[in-house]
Amino acid sequence: MDYDEDGRTTILEIMKQQLIRGEIIMKYTLLDEFLSVIICHFYFKKPKEPFTFTRLWRTKKFQVFAHYFLDETYFLKKMALVNI
Repeated sequence: MDYDEDGRTTILEIMKQQLIRGEIIMKYTLLDEFLSVIICHFYFKKPKEPFTFTRLWRTKKFQVFAHYFLDETYFLKKMALVNI
């Protein structure tokens, strides 16, 4: 391979940091999404048939709720709301 041997450790450290950051961001985003689903199920009751958000997204009420509440609310506030 054609690389600078002195820079190998630096490159590996940068790669490791990027992988760690990516994992943290992925888990944070997944937990945020789970909290959003729990909040949606609280405010929009689940029907008895198999539940999907496709039907809800067709309503103006849910669109406004999702865009102005779920998308704008921070993770810690969502956790506090779910823990009430």
